[in-house]
Amino acid sequence: MRELSGPGPALPAVRALVRRYAAEAADDQLRLHGCLVTNTASELGPHDPAVARQVERNWDQLETVLHSTLVRARSQGELPEARDPLALARMLLVLLQGLRVVGKASPDPARVRDAAEQALALLD
Repeated sequence: MRELSGPGPALPAVRALVRRYAAEAADDQLRLHGCLVTNTASELGPHDPAVARQVERNWDQLETVLHSTLVRARSQGELPEARDPLALARMLLVLLQGLRVVGKASPDPARVRDAAEQALALLD
């Protein structure tokens, strides 16, 4: 989250974050373990309300930071005025979690990389 909150241009930080998630999801060593939050959400969240609340708090934090970064990007002229920063932040949150899930199950690194790049095209 630090990389999103730093000074300077905002969109390069968002792009770097998405690409890092995609790279980690495609990495043979990292992808098999997945992400603690994603694994917890899918395995325990549906059955344990306390765990579901913890996962939701984590997602809320990431969404908030993404939203703030995208608002900053729009105010700096990096993001077109017609783009909705909150909707984009939510889409990116879902994308990031999806990259982790698909990366864990799929041996095809192009699948997560292509999805990440298509999502990033929405920021143009």
